[in-house]
Amino acid sequence: MSKNDPPNIVYHYTSPQGAFDILRNKTLWFTDCQYLNDMSEFVYILEPIEEAYTKLTQERGENASDIDRFLKSFFSSPYEGLDFEGFMKHKKMRRGFPPRFRYYVLCSSINDDSASMWNYYVRNGSYRGYNLGLRRAIIIDWFHQLNNDKIKLVEGRVIYDRKKQVDKAYQKLKELLACYDNKMVGLGGNADDSLVIDDFQDGLSEYIHEQKLFSKNPAFASEQEHRFVLKVHNDYSNGISGLQTQYRVGESGIITPYIEWNFGDLKAQLLNQITLSPMIESELAHESFKRFLANDVYQSIEIKPSTIKLRY
Repeated sequence: MSKNDPPNIVYHYTSPQGAFDILRNKTLWFTDCQYLNDMSEFVYILEPIEEAYTKLTQERGENASDIDRFLKSFFSSPYEGLDFEGFMKHKKMRRGFPPRFRYYVLCSSINDDSASMWNYYVRNGSYRGYNLGLRRAIIIDWFHQLNNDKIKLVEGRVIYDRKKQVDKAYQKLKELLACYDNKMVGLGGNADDSLVIDDFQDGLSEYIHEQKLFSKNPAFASEQEHRFVLKVHNDYSNGISGLQTQYRVGESGIITPYIEWNFGDLKAQLLNQITLSPMIESELAHESFKRFLANDVYQSIEIKPSTIKLRY
């Protein structure tokens, strides 16, 4: 497999309690992206999109002076009414709307023994974490078979390369603006163009809110993240067996929404291995996992210690 091929196995890093709950309850959690730990990463995509939009606007011979203000409006209040003051080309912008979707994230890495990822689980100078090897195809197939227009799974590698981020945004913006231009020509000069502007905003908003989850600062490239994102329509109401909207109190004390996926009978196919973080008691941790797993059909899961050496 080349470095650009989709991985067969991805690794979900979690706390000891998180690993225990996943294995015991046969569930995985997709957390509402508004409530993830580092919210700053979700505004990172603004800069690559602004660079791409400026380039495209200049190619089209249009005024690029309002781009920064225009794009920032998509980030300022993502789920409340958006108030746009002007559309950069036609100086028309209707009063905004909330995005149609919410995005719930399950994070993983293609690296089963990443020092960068283990560092999130250091407590009092000691590592306290595990990762669970998940067969990617099992997750994709389960959600594909839903065939439900209220929930869609989007998955893929996080992009850390700035040029790739800009190029991808450029192509999408070019596509959206071409569609906008064609619709405007079809309307003629005298018709109401508010619906055309709405469609453009919808497409751009959806692209921004989705891609902000798959683009990160190059400084984080060592994490090698692969993400699973549930794109959930705002009017979804727990109508799918095995998927339930739940709430928990997060580390910050804020009540955090998440979608709980009960993978149930898929456990033997889904779970490939458990990797132990660097720890002094690795042999004891290995033994305790074997005893715990022996009570279920998890016996086929490989248990691996980290190869990273502890430093004192």
